[in-house]
Amino acid sequence: MSVLRDSPHLTDHDDRTVDEYRAVSGWAVAALILGLLGPLALVDIWLSLIPLAGIVVAVVALVRIAVLTPALTGRKTALAGLFLSTLCISAAGADYVVYWQSVHREAQRFAKVWFAFLAEGRPEKAHQLTLAPQVRQPLNETLAEFYRENEDWQEDLERYIRQPVVARLLALGSRARARYHATEASGRGARLVVARQLFTVIYDDAKQDARSFWVRLTVERGRFEYGQAAWRIIDAEEP
Repeated sequence: MSVLRDSPHLTDHDDRTVDEYRAVSGWAVAALILGLLGPLALVDIWLSLIPLAGIVVAVVALVRIAVLTPALTGRKTALAGLFLSTLCISAAGADYVVYWQSVHREAQRFAKVWFAFLAEGRPEKAHQLTLAPQVRQPLNETLAEFYRENEDWQEDLERYIRQPVVARLLALGSRARARYHATEASGRGARLVVARQLFTVIYDDAKQDARSFWVRLTVERGRFEYGQAAWRIIDAEEP
């Protein structure tokens, strides 16, 4: 038997032993951690930076692993982080869009109720929609009598109906038709949501010619005790 053939070479190794010393990519581990933290993006849209960072880190990890294989492992870990981050950022984006679409629809419906009250010649009801829900009176048939019997409320109502937009809409009455045009801006705070929306008011003049003017409404939704929320008109103007 040849001594040289039977002697171990310097390059001989046990594959299982080498596998034990293959390093796991720190980038892959970081990508997985960021992916697990990704659901925080559903709390606030700004927290979408977490899964966004997770995607970037996962891509870096996959590139490094591809270049340094077999010395570096963690491809499955990086892929898991990439999947979680992508899923979370997609869900956060969809939630953001659906949330604001819902808010804008609610604001439109509330604004149209306000327009309807003025078209019906019920300024006291329209005035109530400008008040905080805690002090708002029931919108029933006794509301007009309530204003007549309370001098302070009656004075507030008289000041309200002298506002240019309110006075113009009351004068037009049922001839005015309000149509939603666009939401110019919206924002959210800790307990408030505010939306500024633009409406076109179309009406027929004495010659039966169609005319129109713009009305910009700013509406606010506040959150109160027991999770209840309510809207109110905080400004009405002609832009």
